[in-house]
Amino acid sequence: MARAISGLLAPAAGRLLFDGMPLPGAVKARSGTCVGAFNNIFQNPDASLNPRLRVGRIVGRPLEMFEQLDRVMLKQRVAAALRDVRLDADYVQRYPDQLFRWRAAARGHRPRPGGRAGPSPVR
Repeated sequence: MARAISGLLAPAAGRLLFDGMPLPGAVKARSGTCVGAFNNIFQNPDASLNPRLRVGRIVGRPLEMFEQLDRVMLKQRVAAALRDVRLDADYVQRYPDQLFRWRAAARGHRPRPGGRAGPSPVR
């Protein structure tokens, strides 16, 4: 079910609704608001976080895609996301494998609170 909601798989039967409207099976057919409302939280950050990107870029990417923030606001939102998971702002310059609490970065990697598909976040 979670994979169908997030668009990773097409529904086998029935239909999905989002805010009372049909939810297209293909992610490409969904609006930006709809795509930004559902986020997968993968349980293995070693496999799901790009080791070549710094934490600030990883956390900021969905904010850039779904909220079109200017550079200043983007930096503020990334810093706030890191604070939410109790990481200092200087972590934006680190790579995922340099994090003391690297699992927290996976929890912070979401554009906004709301729909999450999959198991609960790693604690």
